[in-house]
Amino acid sequence: MRSVLEHLFAVVVVGLGYSASHYMYMDNLCGESLYLNNYTSGLDLNLTKAIAYAAEFNCTLKLVARTHHRVIVRIISLNIASFVSCPEDYLTISECAPGENCTESRRYCGVETPVDVYTSSSSAVTLRFISNSRFNGKGFQLYVTTFHEGTCSDGEIACLNGRCVSDAVRCIKGDKCEDGSGQCVTTLSPPVIVGFVVGGVIIIITFALAFLILWYFRKYRLGDVQCRQNQPRYAQRDNVSTTPPHLPRDARLNNHGVPPSRQTSSHLQIVTSPPPYRDIET
Repeated sequence: MRSVLEHLFAVVVVGLGYSASHYMYMDNLCGESLYLNNYTSGLDLNLTKAIAYAAEFNCTLKLVARTHHRVIVRIISLNIASFVSCPEDYLTISECAPGENCTESRRYCGVETPVDVYTSSSSAVTLRFISNSRFNGKGFQLYVTTFHEGTCSDGEIACLNGRCVSDAVRCIKGDKCEDGSGQCVTTLSPPVIVGFVVGGVIIIITFALAFLILWYFRKYRLGDVQCRQNQPRYAQRDNVSTTPPHLPRDARLNNHGVPPSRQTSSHLQIVTSPPPYRDIET
């Protein structure tokens, strides 16, 4: 049953045309550089796969785009326990290389998702997460994409702000360009139609099977139970006389105390023969 549900979910996801961006976890990539040219549809970056991030955690990850490309970091969800000014647990996004002594651009904490996005001025962005042993939380989920300016190539969208964005980028808030010119197309594509048709057929078959099972149970199983309940009690056991129970006891047993159902020919002969003749003394 579980495998059927998993296949159904996969079919629905493919059918709805969900742009499969890549899921990565930052706590598995600490100290590394991740090249974004391999993720044309975008990168979903989560802090950890666990329920909560670890205590005393210090992790740095560098995101590198192609030459002449810039990086856009969108915070999809945020759950970092800290105070208002983010003095303890926090996420920073900057363009400083790891180990460089420079001012961090932005620091994030709390549970409120920021509305604005981070747009780099170069082709590299550094993420850093720090936690102590006092608080914990789920962490964050980021969606990272890239763009460039100039002449757009095939498979890219030309935005009014001069950006060229990959057409495979997932739609965030209905716009890929962030200026209103990259509106998402809502027409039904062939994969969407296939997904709806397959999902509808599976739902119809499931309901039909449930109806047949219910109909069989009501017609045969319940009918059998009712027939058993309607049978007389005296006919349900083999060792009980078939004579109705409301008759006197002597009507249900013969002179020898034998039920009629177990009477033999000898019993019947004894019962039906006249009594022996005896002289009556006067």
